[in-house]
Amino acid sequence: MVKNVVIVKGRRRPAQHGSYLEKRHNTYYASLKVPKDLRGIIGKSNLFKSLQTDSLKIAKIKVLSVVSEWKMLFEAVKNNDDLISSAVQLRKLKETNPHIDVDQLAMDAFTQRVQKKPSSEPVYDVITPQHGQALSVAMDVSYPLSIHIPDYEKSLIYVEAKTRDMRVSDLHRFTKKFPTAESATNKAVKEWVEQELIVDQGLSTSTCKRLMTACRGFWSFLTDKKSLTLPQPFDGVVPRQNRVQTAKSIVADKRRQFQVDDYKKLLKASDEKKDANLSALIQLAAHTGCRIEELCKLKLEQVQDDRIVIQDTKTQSGWREVPLHDKIVDLVAGMKQQSADGYLISGLSSNNKYNYRSDAIGKRFSKLKTKLGYSEHYVFHSFRKSVSDQLEAAGIPENVSARIVGHEISTMTYGLYSSGGVTFEAKKEAINKLDWS
Repeated sequence: MVKNVVIVKGRRRPAQHGSYLEKRHNTYYASLKVPKDLRGIIGKSNLFKSLQTDSLKIAKIKVLSVVSEWKMLFEAVKNNDDLISSAVQLRKLKETNPHIDVDQLAMDAFTQRVQKKPSSEPVYDVITPQHGQALSVAMDVSYPLSIHIPDYEKSLIYVEAKTRDMRVSDLHRFTKKFPTAESATNKAVKEWVEQELIVDQGLSTSTCKRLMTACRGFWSFLTDKKSLTLPQPFDGVVPRQNRVQTAKSIVADKRRQFQVDDYKKLLKASDEKKDANLSALIQLAAHTGCRIEELCKLKLEQVQDDRIVIQDTKTQSGWREVPLHDKIVDLVAGMKQQSADGYLISGLSSNNKYNYRSDAIGKRFSKLKTKLGYSEHYVFHSFRKSVSDQLEAAGIPENVSARIVGHEISTMTYGLYSSGGVTFEAKKEAINKLDWS
């Protein structure tokens, strides 16, 4: 442990009060020895900072945060393999000691880290582009990106946890390739998307578009909140889907809907397994077009004799009343009577990262359909496609179908200005057109 000292009449003696304190001219200072292996980087053997008080009681409180910040800085510089983060920490040294030659320290620190040269033999050649970028950050020439991801994540307070995690993951992928804003030029990002993401890693154009959407949001945050002045570099970086793609491959890439025979096969298999919840879930999905989590988190107060009320969904259009198909009215009534926990589908667990009640039963459905020979193109969400297709085949107007399944309507008349004025009777008549017999 570092010995604490107090200056009294020009002499130094161990401190009797507080921690890491020295007193100079009736003012207390924070004091901390720099570890020997970091002195070549930091350029000092001791750090000092005025606490701007002559009160020992106040100094003992203030010193804790100052020393804690210094120690975290030591650990970051010593152990962090992320060159950009280390560069940012070196910039912070300037606040501790304005006379530190950060440019030279950065050059020494980053080049020695690669070549393992002793501090007495500084190397002045930049070995890799990553080191060059780190040097530019340490010298306050470039704008670092990754250090702002935690703040951006905190700003996503109205985004679902799973979506938020996906965006953050996308940003880490992006900032690993482009550590600084200056390195993310439109040309460089376009080459990265086309070559590394699409060709080398095999990502689809839709996945790349999602990734770029996350990056756009992050860039806007940095512009609004973090003083970034460079224009966003993401325009036109994702190529259009290959127009010569064969019809066969297009069909193969799409999710497929369940047909009547598929529904019967899945329902029979779930009944044979005596999985009552899974059987009920399949019937509900096929006769409502609801998403799996919408059904699994339905509370009894959201279930009436003739309808279910879907709430708390991703979009405004998702808030809706869905009429109960005549075929499932008795099923729903029985489920309400048997519920032991206030949910329509009783007994589901939500012990997972995102508190999804559909997690375990969704996996049971996946195992069931795979065992029956269905490929990855068939998922539980396929029931929504089946419902939409049946409604279209029955001649149901698109705005009525959209109000049932919770799709947004993009047209000016029914989308922007309509308040959802499709009557319940119209939706009831439409949903009873669904036929799985």
